[in-house]
Amino acid sequence: MEDHNKSKEQLITELQQLREKLEKVEDKVTLLCHNKIMSNTKEQISFIDKNYLYFDVNQTYLKTHNLKREDIVGKFVEDVFGKEIFVSYIKGNIDKCLKGEVIKYQKWFSFPNDKERYMDVAFYPFYDKNNAVIGIMASSHDITELKVKEELLSEKEQKLRNILENSTNLFYSHTPNHVLTYMSPQVINVLGYTPEEIMIKWTELASDNPINDVGFQLTQKAIDTGISQAPFELELFHNNGEKVWVEVREVPVVENEKTISIVGALIEITDRKKTEKQIKRLSVAVEQSANTIFITDIDGNIEYVNPKFTELTGYTKKEVLGQNPRILKSGKQTKGFYDKLWKTIAGGKTWKGEFHNKTKNGEFYWEQATITPIKGDKEEIINYLAVKEDITAKKQAEEKLKKSEKQFRESNKAKDKFFSIIAHDLKSPFNSMLGFSQLLVNKFDEYDGQEQKNFLGILNRDIKNTYKLLENLLLWSRTQSGTVDFNPEKENLYLITLETIYLLHRMAEDKSITLINKISEDIFVTADKNMLLTILRNLISNAIKFTLKGGKVFVNAQLKIDKYRQKYVEVSVRDSGIGMLKEKQDQLFEISENISTKGTEGEKGTGLGLILCKEFVEKHGGKIQVESEVGKGSEFIFTMP
Repeated sequence: MEDHNKSKEQLITELQQLREKLEKVEDKVTLLCHNKIMSNTKEQISFIDKNYLYFDVNQTYLKTHNLKREDIVGKFVEDVFGKEIFVSYIKGNIDKCLKGEVIKYQKWFSFPNDKERYMDVAFYPFYDKNNAVIGIMASSHDITELKVKEELLSEKEQKLRNILENSTNLFYSHTPNHVLTYMSPQVINVLGYTPEEIMIKWTELASDNPINDVGFQLTQKAIDTGISQAPFELELFHNNGEKVWVEVREVPVVENEKTISIVGALIEITDRKKTEKQIKRLSVAVEQSANTIFITDIDGNIEYVNPKFTELTGYTKKEVLGQNPRILKSGKQTKGFYDKLWKTIAGGKTWKGEFHNKTKNGEFYWEQATITPIKGDKEEIINYLAVKEDITAKKQAEEKLKKSEKQFRESNKAKDKFFSIIAHDLKSPFNSMLGFSQLLVNKFDEYDGQEQKNFLGILNRDIKNTYKLLENLLLWSRTQSGTVDFNPEKENLYLITLETIYLLHRMAEDKSITLINKISEDIFVTADKNMLLTILRNLISNAIKFTLKGGKVFVNAQLKIDKYRQKYVEVSVRDSGIGMLKEKQDQLFEISENISTKGTEGEKGTGLGLILCKEFVEKHGGKIQVESEVGKGSEFIFTMP
């Protein structure tokens, strides 16, 4: 616009000079010069006299308005533009100009041919030789295209400004020396400064965090090379002194192969950094946890395991990813157990319980587990999280404690049994023996020889039974204290049985009972001889005790092989006696149960013999059991290596 105005002023000067020449040269020459000036300018030039009458226009004017010279020269301005435009925009300016004032303005005009034009207009006074205003020169230039471009540019600039000022990002620019030249209004929310306050070196906002050095280097590289660098993070100071994290993206502005500015956008990521820090802490906690932690998808397929998982189970992470936790099953928990677990977690609830699992190398272990559903934004289950604690040692301690408690109870039962035997089973026979012996001492001469013999026989029987009881009691006491010698050797079972039968044959003869040894002479066992004799003596004497007169007692043995291909001997003592109920069979080998039963001839017992048998059999690594039916007899079976 300034260039156009300057050309107009030059034109007026030239015209004024031309007017001065009119006084000195012929009108023809002056007219030629005047026409030359008018034809060479691109401005629309028109001359109007004091009566608002056109007296000359240039070719540019005619061409622009698509007019002929006769269409305008000699006509009033009002007739050309219409009364409304003339009165509203033209007449007033002409009047001011006729008073010597230069008028300049830009405006949209509607011309008679209905074209909208944006015109750059100027009115200059035109003087005569006496320096009196005799008319005006109106200069106008169509700048519609320029105006449209300016408006479009302005509209784009406004849109861009709206984007910059309403974006969640903060936009800025700075010089190659890092001095900020622009900062969008969001700076007040991010850093607590107004855009005017923050026109400083942006590096002054940075904390001493070493990560900022990376950002400084990337910015300098962008300045030096004119090439955009990767995004980076900065830790800056807020106006209130707090630290703020931002993520930065920058672009260099280059002119003539030189960076003249850096423009950039940053977004605050303080909350994100805090979350990342929390996640990192949680990740470290999970990775270093002493508990087993793993995450599965909704089908139970493993997506993550922590190091403790691999340490405990023996599986590597690569081996278990994509696998189902069922690879840990030991087979010791039922299908119903797992069905209940899945029903709970699939229903969105947390499950707590214990797993008895198996490691990769086959070792069993116990875990206390909590399995929690992980839910998405819509409350749908997206994963399952399992946190498990190895409680194998705890379980072993509990089992050991239970065993100790059981041993303690058994010990107390043993003591109770011991004192019961002393208080009753030993006391009673001694009372009987004392009574008979006292009777014989006081009235020996009053009884004939047969009566004396009978009394002595009863006394002898009681002494033998009491001795046997005392022998068993002492032996059992030694087993409880752990002082019984255990010296297993290879023994011929047939001979051991034969020796036992010989010791008990008198007892059997008294009831006319036949003792039959059906054991093969070539069967050998590895056993402590004294313990084996005690086992056979107690079992055979019991068989005699509960067999009616004229009955039979069989002792037999078979060589067998177990599932591990190990040989063992199964020994049985079977009688044809009175048998026993199932309930009593289950109590025979319990120290706490008082199941002493009188024999078929009223023989007494304590039940201690069978308990000794059980302990001695188990000492050899064997087992003892009974099979019996009331009225048909009993069979005691035990095994020996």
